[in-house]
Amino acid sequence: MHKLEPLAQDSGFQFAIERYAESNKSLADKTMNFLISSLTPEPSAALFNLSSRALEKRNIVKHIVSEENSTPCRISLKDAKIGQVALLLNYQHIPEPSPFKSSDAIFITQHAQQAKPNINTVPSMIHSGQVSIRAFDKQNMVLEADLATGSQVADKIKLMLQTR
Repeated sequence: MHKLEPLAQDSGFQFAIERYAESNKSLADKTMNFLISSLTPEPSAALFNLSSRALEKRNIVKHIVSEENSTPCRISLKDAKIGQVALLLNYQHIPEPSPFKSSDAIFITQHAQQAKPNINTVPSMIHSGQVSIRAFDKQNMVLEADLATGSQVADKIKLMLQTR
């Protein structure tokens, strides 16, 4: 297994290319797969212990989930349950210097366990809405972009991988 550079990113989701092949196969026979990885919980765990004032100074909003399918956690890759504590914060998903350097608001839930999705699998949380899929090169320049919903997400990611 050889891990290549990330291909596409969106609001805390990172679609990473992984190449799986036996060493005796030609490059044309090698298949490209994707893996949707979540954020790790460690960097944000201490935020849940901060006072409301301290969160406000960091532009973070504490939120008690009151509606189903309204709070997608970027750590668990699941929608938060009613009554669960979540934080709404800004996440810089392309921190490197680039015209596409960007960040967006995301939710993280308290005590979230990091998701470990399977290769070539899109978590159900992502199926519930429209997703912007963008492919970047090593200099963080956009190579390709598209929108997808539901089952289209996996198909469009695979299509982007085929053209790389």
